[in-house]
This record gives sequence, structure tokens and C-alpha cells, in this order.
Amino acid sequence: MAILFLSTRQILHNQSKNLLVSLKSKDFPFCFACPENSLNAGFASARALAFSELPENGFMRFLAVKKYVRQNGVTHIHAFDENALKLARRVKLFVPGLQIVGDWHDRVMNGAEMNIKKYPYLQAFAKGRFDVFFCSSPELFQYLGRTCGGQERLGLLPFVPEFSAASSRLEKDPQVFGFFLHSYCENDRDLPLVLQAVQKVLQEPCGRKLCFFLCAEKTECVAQILGLAQEYGIEDRIVCADKSFFSVFYPLCDSVLCASSDGEGDYSMIYRAWHDGKMLIASDLGVHTKFVLSDSMDCALLYPRDDAASLAKCMQKILSDGVLCRQLAAGGKEKAGQNLAEILAEEYLKKLNLS
Repeated sequence: MAILFLSTRQILHNQSKNLLVSLKSKDFPFCFACPENSLNAGFASARALAFSELPENGFMRFLAVKKYVRQNGVTHIHAFDENALKLARRVKLFVPGLQIVGDWHDRVMNGAEMNIKKYPYLQAFAKGRFDVFFCSSPELFQYLGRTCGGQERLGLLPFVPEFSAASSRLEKDPQVFGFFLHSYCENDRDLPLVLQAVQKVLQEPCGRKLCFFLCAEKTECVAQILGLAQEYGIEDRIVCADKSFFSVFYPLCDSVLCASSDGEGDYSMIYRAWHDGKMLIASDLGVHTKFVLSDSMDCALLYPRDDAASLAKCMQKILSDGVLCRQLAAGGKEKAGQNLAEILAEEYLKKLNLS
């Protein structure tokens, strides 16, 4: 048993779950240790994963993990959380040569202002407490390698999208064409650029009713967005709310804008747009471009990330070219159908020299 996956919490990140399921599909031997009667234990049982339930008492938990590592020849402990890392480091004191592995998949970027000091688990990597560390964000991968000097300890795992059914209480008007933007408001350029493009599109007759749906990540940003829309004279064509309204507005759109000009971007939104047959327009941002240009340009329109006029032209193409729309929808469906989980275990084991 080469790897012991260790969690002290109730539930794992979906990307971490995908990793365990991918390893199971490859018949790679591992065990998942988690708190007894936890949601993690239920997940492991439902997926027929080899798992062990940890006792509640901290000292007994340490003894159980140390005994398991020694008896089963474990060479790597993958610690999913900060407390699991502390437990793994205590065990390592008694098992020389044990490798400690970690992963991080949550969104943490804020353009050039990223600060990992807010995240103790990430700070642990910066302090050298992981032998190997994985993430699914290319931007985070580059940032950690650049600032923590640990490129050789970093591994980049493919992001495996999760798709859920979108629902809306509103009825979609077939006469209205809707554009949708889920904005993280990371950069002061992002929103003004999109609103400038919307203004340009509305100035050109297209023979269709247009509506722009915008969901902000933070509720306090809604007033700011509406104020900007008023400055551009387009407030009556913008429907804006926070992310709690995502499932209301997203189903009403025909095209999705991924318009970040900095930071991590929104590649999960790219996959969702493809899956749902929405026409995708994305900024030529490193993280976005990685997905769009990996094999063809038949699945999205890219525009220079700081060029409102180019974004407006992309939107006008979507509105005027039915053949292009069908091509983008079909190409996106094909991309979303790729089984990235199949290569997840391969990339993980290759980095650990266990393949």
C-alpha cells in the first residue's frame, strides 16, 4: 500500500474526490483514512474505496495512523487538510523517508494582489512542509513555483469539471438573445471593458432583442456594477445580481463571456458553457487560452483581453453568424465530453514516481 490519503474533516473538495476515484479506476493500491461516521467515510463506502475510519481521540488517531503506515509499507501520506498535515508530520518523525503530499483546488487568485498568508495550508507549502504539492490551477502553479522556489515539488493536475443541471423560475423569451457574465471583479479593467463592449454592441442594429445577465461574486459589487452601467447608458439592458441568482439568470443566456483580464480566470465556467451548449467568448488570458487552444479553435472565440472593441466584434459575430454559433456549440460539446478523469491518476502517479 504505497499511499495513505488522510483527512480529518467531514468532506473533501470535489477535485480531490475525483483523484481518489481515478486511482481506483486504475486499480492502484491506496487507503483513505477519515473520521469515523463522517461524510468522507460515506463517500468512500459509496465508491467502494479502501478506507479506514479514524478514532476521535487525537493520540489514538496518531497511534492508528503510525501503525497503519508501518504495517502496510506506506511511502506517501497525502494530507488533505492542515490538521491532517500536522498528523502526517508527527508520523514522519517515526518513519524516516516518508513523503508528505498535499493538494489545493480552491480559487485564491486576486490578480497581482494574491496573498497566501491568508491560507495556512498553502503557507505550509511555502515553508517546505510538503514534499510534493498538487494544484489544478495553472496560475496558482506558476505563482507558487515563482514565489516559493519549489517548482520541482509542484505538480499540475488536470481540472475535472463538475456539471450540474441549471434551473430557472423564469421563462426564456425566444425573441431575446442573452449574454451572461459571472464576474469575480478581480480587476478594475474587467467590468469597464465588458460594459464598453456592451455599449458598442447596442449601438449597432442587429435585428434582435438583447439582454445582458451579470452575476457578481460579491453582493457589495452589485451597486458598483449598476453604477458603471448607468455611466455607460446601458443600465436598462443589464440584469445584475450576486451569485445566489446564478441558477436563475444563467439558463436564460445563449452565450457566456469569460472576460477576466488578470488572475486565475474562470476556467470552470468555460467547461460549463461548453457542456450546456452555450456559445463561448473568452479573453486571451493564459488560463483561458490553455483550454481553448489545446486542440482547436472550433469551441470558442478569443479576443485580446484588454480590447473592448475586439470583444464587441466577437459578440456581434455570435449575433449574426448562425453557422458559427452551431460550430461553437458542437465544438464545445465535444470538448466538455473529454474524460479528463482518465489521465488524472496518471499525472499524479508520474509526479510521485509511482507509475
